[in-house]
Amino acid sequence: MTDVTTTETTNVTPSAGKRHYWWKAAAAFLMVLFTMPLGHALMIIMEHTMSETVLHYSAFAMGAVGMAMVIIGVFAKGDRRLAPVILEAYKRGCYFDGWEECFKYDTWMQVFEDLGVDPRFYCQRPIGLDEVTPWSHMDYGITHDFLVREYNKALAAQTTKPCNRACSGCGANHLLGGPCFDYSQNLV
Repeated sequence: MTDVTTTETTNVTPSAGKRHYWWKAAAAFLMVLFTMPLGHALMIIMEHTMSETVLHYSAFAMGAVGMAMVIIGVFAKGDRRLAPVILEAYKRGCYFDGWEECFKYDTWMQVFEDLGVDPRFYCQRPIGLDEVTPWSHMDYGITHDFLVREYNKALAAQTTKPCNRACSGCGANHLLGGPCFDYSQNLV
């Protein structure tokens, strides 16, 4: 077993066959980032355009999605301590949970309780900017310092120029072996 506190990671350039996978992580992150405001906008539109009865049923459906999001949030920020939870939930019939008709929220919550795992610790607790996370060992090209800098800029309502305009120093160019874009050309 590896001692997590003493393990150092090095910036290893992936082989040529695996270089193209970094964009999938970036695309997944951006997809979530850009769709969250759409959900809020949809709720505002629904409040202004739907009758109270239809809104009630819509809220019920959104609540079901919200229950699934609690479980997703736990595992998105979770660590090795959740492995027994997954196994026990599987033993109690929690599989194919991506399908609404198979999702068993109450069973998941009972498993958390029975095993003494508080889901709020994972999904409602803010992660410190200096905290070692379960995914800290992964090298996807973008540096931790850049993410912290962007997080602080977002809190201050500041933006960063798009990558095709100017390099913002995220670190992805190390995976590519050079600059991400040829800035001498007009890349609009």
